[in-house]
This record gives sequence, C-alpha cells and structure tokens, in this order.
Amino acid sequence: MDIPSVVNTVTLRISSLPLEITKDVLVEHFDGYSVSNPVIIRHPEQTEFPYAFLRFHDPSQAERALQEENHVILGQRVNLVRVDPTLPPPPPEAQPNSRKIFIGGLPPTITVEFLRAYFERYGEILDCFIPLDHQTGRSKRFGFVEFHSAESINEILNGTQSRLYELGGGYVEVKSAIPKEVINSYGCRPLALATIPVIYRGHY
Repeated sequence: MDIPSVVNTVTLRISSLPLEITKDVLVEHFDGYSVSNPVIIRHPEQTEFPYAFLRFHDPSQAERALQEENHVILGQRVNLVRVDPTLPPPPPEAQPNSRKIFIGGLPPTITVEFLRAYFERYGEILDCFIPLDHQTGRSKRFGFVEFHSAESINEILNGTQSRLYELGGGYVEVKSAIPKEVINSYGCRPLALATIPVIYRGHY
C-alpha cells in the first residue's frame, strides 16, 4: 500500500499489532504525539498480526516515538519503523541473524522451558531467552531462540521473513533476529523487517 508523502510530516509503520487492535486504541496510545487517524491493515480472516501506518504532523514527535524503548499495546510489544522511500536501504551488514529467531507476542504464561521444548524439534538450541520486566518480574512477551545451525531457521521460516505460529493458546510472530549491535550502529531503533507474515500452525 502506497502512503502519500506530505510536507513536514513523517509516517511510521507499526507492526506486530495485536489482533484486537482498533484505531481508537492506537490513537490513544500515541496521544500527545500529534498524529492523524491511522490506517490499519489486517488479514480478512484475522489470522495474521495487523500492521498500521501512522502519520506524525511533527517530525520531532515521530523521532521521540522511535526512540522509546518499548511500545506495548494491549499487552503486546509492537515495532516501529520509519516509512520513507527516499532513504537508502540498510547497509549489507544489517541483515537478520542466520541462526537466531525473534518471537513476538508471547502469551504471558509461556516460559523459557516451554519455548525451548517447542522449538528444539527444529534442531539443537544454543540459547533461549525471554526478557523480564525489571519492575514487575513478568515476561515482556517476546523472546529469542538461537540454534546451532542455520538450517533450523530455514525450516522454521520456510523461505519467508516472518511467520505466525499458534503457541500457548495464541498466535506469535516468528522472524529472523537482527543483532543488537547492528541495530545500534545503524541508528534505527528498533529496526524491523517490513514484511507481511503468513500463517503457520504449530503442533502445540
């Protein structure tokens, strides 16, 4: 979908939105950022995570939104990336980690042990990690799994950049992880892959 450019405005793409997202919820989350009505793109059968385009009337407010550590909407962490077709593509080194996946939108009951048990069918796992909120001790609802071989990632994603898995009673988005040091060096936080995920049902 083409987003028309408007002088002195900045458009951000917001991905990994919860299935129950509405325009009102999105506008409320960004209250105080001087934004226009968002455009939400969703799968007609509600089986894929929606994404949205949100126009900021003040470029400095868009930058402030991008600099935020975490944007959590309806309990789900979302990703923000600037939409600007005139910008050059990311440098070659800003590529996904070929042996690590990012899992977004984890149900709060999912543990590291459960995540490891689920994905170890795809190969030997070197590391499995779910960040916790320092204040509440609860899951931040996303995690990472690193495999011994890149073949595991190829099997999981099956030639795509992003897939949805049915896990723990809900859908989670799985995609290749981008190394943190590459994100920081490129100066785009967070750096998200602009993809439309396809559905994949797991066995749990």
